Amino acid sequence: MNTESYSFLLPPAGPDEIGRLGEYRVLRLLGKGGMALVFQAEDIALCRPVALKVMKPDLDREMGPWDRFLREARLMAAIKHEHLVTIYQAGQQGDIYYFAMELLEGESLEDWIKQHPQPDARDVLRMARELASGLGFIHDNGLIHRDIKPANIWLEAPSGRLKILDLGLARFVKEDVNLTQTGAVLGTPAFMSPEQARGDPLDARSDLFSLGCVLYAVCTGAKPFRGETSMAQLMSLAADTPRPIRELNPRIPASLAKLIDELLAKEPAERPATAQVVLDRLRQVEERMSDPSELMPAPSSDVVSQGSSSSRHSGLLALVRERRLRSIWLFGLTALAALVAVILTAALASPWFRAAPTSGRTALPPTATAATPPAAGDKVFLTHLKPSERDKWPFMPKKEGKGPPPNIFDTISVGGKTSPQGIGMHPPPPEDGSVSVTYRLDRAYRFFNAEVSLNDTAPEAESPLRFRIYGDGKLLWESQPISRAAHGQPVRVPVEGVNLLKLEVACSGSPRGAHGVWVEPHLER
Repeated sequence: MNTESYSFLLPPAGPDEIGRLGEYRVLRLLGKGGMALVFQAEDIALCRPVALKVMKPDLDREMGPWDRFLREARLMAAIKHEHLVTIYQAGQQGDIYYFAMELLEGESLEDWIKQHPQPDARDVLRMARELASGLGFIHDNGLIHRDIKPANIWLEAPSGRLKILDLGLARFVKEDVNLTQTGAVLGTPAFMSPEQARGDPLDARSDLFSLGCVLYAVCTGAKPFRGETSMAQLMSLAADTPRPIRELNPRIPASLAKLIDELLAKEPAERPATAQVVLDRLRQVEERMSDPSELMPAPSSDVVSQGSSSSRHSGLLALVRERRLRSIWLFGLTALAALVAVILTAALASPWFRAAPTSGRTALPPTATAATPPAAGDKVFLTHLKPSERDKWPFMPKKEGKGPPPNIFDTISVGGKTSPQGIGMHPPPPEDGSVSVTYRLDRAYRFFNAEVSLNDTAPEAESPLRFRIYGDGKLLWESQPISRAAHGQPVRVPVEGVNLLKLEVACSGSPRGAHGVWVEPHLER
């Protein structure tokens, strides 16, 4: 679009700009909604790319959108979480109000669903965990989102980490405030809860219903409640039961489909009570992923459909055949397990297996069993692992020459709390340096967790630091710029299937004050 479309912007000062707003160079339009425009821009002072959300200047400020816009900026600035978009600043230029937030690379979940109509269950589980984690944080802060939908969820590149966007409709659970005209329905009909559609009082379980709608769409590529118009969608929401997930995507485990069905219960009391309950259930689903019964064929929808007597008869026959096959299959597994047990028992009792090592055979211990896999959630600190590769630790110049900084990381502490398992890194001089350490994981872990910050003893860094995590050479995560301890950021990165994990700290200028810290970095099995 041309510059005339955005007459509220100041004139551009460079060939790549479409104008200026406050402290930002505005580069191009990214998207627009009913209340705001979103631009790609650059913070002039920090040379930092941002997404600039600008309230449309033609809105009536007396009708409520202005209040909602301000509230979104304040709410997003007040709560910070790895699965929520981060806001940097809110500002005003004349009658134009805006706020700057992190610029995300990647795609919306809405676009991702179009390209993956039948995704793998593990991808669905990862997204479900991250979305439930972000929602849980919102709820723990006394808020409900009220507009959870694929278009408001972002998959960040290259890590694929999920971010929840747009808190424009969020409000406090106990808040008695109306930010729109009385009787208007706020939200997106295809993904809102029945109680939200009715205008009833809401709590966190309303967002959990929307979570169920989103997960249904992720699993199947289709919305659970459909209609050509908003009214038709609301009628479907009130009256219809969604088609069973596993009919549309047999790759989805039965226990996950069951959880989503519970999230889609019409009555809030019949849904999981909290996002934490959903997270716990998702862990149980993961633990059962290896159970063959999880992916057994789902019953035919003909069994429960309201069709002709012949279709119901064929459905009943299909169910009988399925149950017969299931019984035969389970019987076969049971018989095979019993046969293996008999063979092992006889073998262990045989003198041949109890022969002394000098016989040339390996003697089994009295209770020889396969190694017990570690329980989910086991924590292993990186400081308990031996690095497989490490850049030489940097040296800092001293008056009498060069040498290691004296006791710079003897006590790693952030926010007044000591980090006994912390790892300190300091990019080397003179400029544009980086330091890294690599650990061999042997694909034995699922998540890496830490917090990145500066040590309490650090002065403000002259050049902001970037913390990066690589898995087998691929960038998995990168921090926002950090120049003081107050900029600390939490990290939780999936590392399932990763062999070599590399942690890196880098700065693009002077390393003075660059006391980078990985606070209690640990792995989960």
